[in-house]
Amino acid sequence: MSEIEIRCNCGELCGVVRNASPRRINRGTCYCDDCQAFARHLAHDDQVLDEYGGTEILQFSSGQLEFTSGVENLACLQLTEGALRRWYASCCKTPIANTLGKSWVPFVGLLRASIDRTMTAAQLDQIAGLNRLRVHTKYALKDSEQLAASGPGSLSMLLGLLRLLGGGWLRGEHKRSPFFANGAPVTTAHVLSAEELAQAQQVSAS
Repeated sequence: MSEIEIRCNCGELCGVVRNASPRRINRGTCYCDDCQAFARHLAHDDQVLDEYGGTEILQFSSGQLEFTSGVENLACLQLTEGALRRWYASCCKTPIANTLGKSWVPFVGLLRASIDRTMTAAQLDQIAGLNRLRVHTKYALKDSEQLAASGPGSLSMLLGLLRLLGGGWLRGEHKRSPFFANGAPVTTAHVLSAEELAQAQQVSAS
């Protein structure tokens, strides 16, 4: 097993994913409009989204993640009330991860864009396994049929996630999430206004 270093663009917020291996990471690309809106709202769509509007995500148990510096820069937003909590670095707006709203679910969806850029694609493939899953391809910006045929989809990702969450729960990792303390989020989420959401959902004509 190995570690994956996390680093925001400016280097203020850093962390590490411990005990990383293909057996403990569910890796895929999500093309949903919410993930696209998250990246656009933070003005990091050019860094986060691929040419089809996909966000590469590494899913694992929350107990594997630790922030080692700059945790005071950890911020959170929700696209709408009750939606996924989407975490980012307030210092430079780097998107970091997604979680559910409850601490008892040991789930983290780490964005590929938050991984230290000194890690090569080959190194990440070896540690986290290949990126073979494609979900919500109907929201892709183009060629969604081609994407849907390029690899397993939502069912495969869900089954892999359930396996990871079950293992994380048995190991008590839901009690060691860096995003929650005593069952409550470590910071209050900013819920986007209707105007902010509409702007984030707007796809550039280019």
